Amino acid sequence: TKLDAWIDGSAQGFRSWRAWANFERGRLDVARHILSADFKSPGFAVLALRLSARAAVAASDRAAAMSLFAKASSALSADADAHTENAVEWARALEHFNDRGGALAVLERERATVAKGPAGDAARLLAAELSAEAGDAATSRRLFEMLVAGGTNTEERAYVLASCGLVDVYLAAGATNNAL
Repeated sequence: TKLDAWIDGSAQGFRSWRAWANFERGRLDVARHILSADFKSPGFAVLALRLSARAAVAASDRAAAMSLFAKASSALSADADAHTENAVEWARALEHFNDRGGALAVLERERATVAKGPAGDAARLLAAELSAEAGDAATSRRLFEMLVAGGTNTEERAYVLASCGLVDVYLAAGATNNAL
């Protein structure tokens, strides 16, 4: 029964939540230890991969994080939203390790910037910001404009941040009227 799954400390659901709680509390070693045991359920297994990747990033273990994000990507190929969310998180991890080019490459390779919905909006926003930081004003502008042009179809946070980013791009280009 469901209750048995939560009472049994070795059950996958309980282990998954326990690992997440320890991760959120900054107890990375405990979380990583819990996540090191196999999860038989594909759903819990992919959650464990993604949380393990986050823990690896927090522990500054780039090699482990990249391997885990790649495994999660393979496991998520049938779930477009989760696949895109994983790609955004993977790219943010690369950004954390000061690899903006790698972050942009992941978003491109995983086709995250062409994904639909809020996850795709997050991917386009991140790609626009990374492109702006890399000095690629044309790509940054195109992605910001795409998000703003989406209007109410764009996730609100992405829309607001893209609008602000677009103002910055216009001001940097000397297009003050457009910025206003």
